[in-house]
Amino acid sequence: MTGLRRLWGKVAAVLLAAFAMGATAAPPPKAVLTIVQEGNSLLAGQTMGVHAWIENPGDAELKDVQIRLAGPQFLMLGRMSGDPARCAAAGHAAVTVAGSLPAHTAAPVALCVQARQSVEERDVNVGSVLTYSIGTPSRPSAVIVEKKLSVGLLGTDTVAGISLRLTSFFLPGALLLMLLTLAKFPYVDRLSGTNAAIASILISIGLSLMVGWLAANRWVAGLAQETGVSMGALVTAILLAVGLAMVMIVGNLLVMKARALALQSKSAAQRALIVTEGDDERQMLIRALQTAGDDLDPVTVTAGAVTYVGAAAARTASGGVVVLGWYQLEAQDPALRGSLAALISEGDYVGALRHLGPTTLAPSNTLRELASDGTWRPSAAGNVKRVAAKEAPEIARGAVAGLGITDPPLVIGPA
Repeated sequence: MTGLRRLWGKVAAVLLAAFAMGATAAPPPKAVLTIVQEGNSLLAGQTMGVHAWIENPGDAELKDVQIRLAGPQFLMLGRMSGDPARCAAAGHAAVTVAGSLPAHTAAPVALCVQARQSVEERDVNVGSVLTYSIGTPSRPSAVIVEKKLSVGLLGTDTVAGISLRLTSFFLPGALLLMLLTLAKFPYVDRLSGTNAAIASILISIGLSLMVGWLAANRWVAGLAQETGVSMGALVTAILLAVGLAMVMIVGNLLVMKARALALQSKSAAQRALIVTEGDDERQMLIRALQTAGDDLDPVTVTAGAVTYVGAAAARTASGGVVVLGWYQLEAQDPALRGSLAALISEGDYVGALRHLGPTTLAPSNTLRELASDGTWRPSAAGNVKRVAAKEAPEIARGAVAGLGITDPPLVIGPA
């Protein structure tokens, strides 16, 4: 009986030892990691705050508590520090949270995620990996929390349901093309709808490349934070501003070009009024009448002590003056006489001279020259007098007392 009791005692001891060993072998509860991101998008060179809470629900102390980032190489994990708080990025190295975390405690950690200056525009899954050791002997353990993050240049902002990322690749170029079309810029107004859309996209992409380095600079991110405007909206505004600046530059160039063309046209028009050495009497009269315009009063030209009066005058290429008398058109064809008479009655003397056809141009009243007794007599120069520049000719237009000629510069001669 005594031996049986001893046997049962040994069996009970073995069972108690096995139960104790089983209880000791049960793994401790894992730490709990909670991650809250301040946003769901991150742009090149931008920083985003991350709030982490670490909880130790077990009876054993957690040691060597660290957090590292599991994600693409252009994203870096850091810890917020300083006043004002700034992100001290540690790249893909682990961020030490605490040397140890006592049992049944929790600790908040202010972290940050920063994008490098050069990023790949895409949606990524970013893992926050909590590593620690527990127990004696020390056993490593890890907890992972995944979050989605959109990384790129313009972010995921929308206006009226339209993505700013999509808008910024079309609107700046479309705006520039529209203003260039209104300004009648060469070739732009000829673009069809499809070609205009393609050109808008290409121009917008070019502008995006120009502005890309702005988004990668810290001052742009700082401006976005100070103003409370999202990075996508800010970069889109910069794109539009660049587009408007280009429109203003192009507009100023167009205005300058228009002024230059106007000056050239004016210069060409002025050159058309200059009498050259090779001009015949008809061409000289045309230039003189164009110079006069609607003012058909007689012209007085004074050269030294001599004064001439004629129907019209024009400058010469050498700087002098040509003064001409009064003329008539002689045509035998009745139909031609009728068309010429119609032009002259309308005051279109230049048109009549340019459509002479088989018509003769002859003087009707020769130039007049002021005589010593104050009367006007026919000039010995005939109907054309060239006054050289060295004679310093002075031109005046208006009625001349005692002239006695009231004919217009050009009339129809007798049949």
